[in-house]
Amino acid sequence: MPEILLTLRASLSQPLDGSAIVPDRMAELDAREIGALALRSAERPREPIPLGDLFKVQGGKSDRVRIVGDCALVTGLGRQMASGELVVD
Repeated sequence: MPEILLTLRASLSQPLDGSAIVPDRMAELDAREIGALALRSAERPREPIPLGDLFKVQGGKSDRVRIVGDCALVTGLGRQMASGELVVD
């Protein structure tokens, strides 16, 4: 089964709200649309950061999401997830 692969481009230096990363909500999105999803940093919560600025996005239209990289500072991954699979490597 195909999956969406999100690879962290660089180490994070501040907490990041990753609640936009929800597999069942990404199931209908292509890579461009996923890259445009808004993430928010703790330092500047009113200034959205496009997911594609922080993660290399591969694949789309799948409810299987794999995240590669140190996500210790990312909170909210899969928040309110109803279905699908989320793996953090």
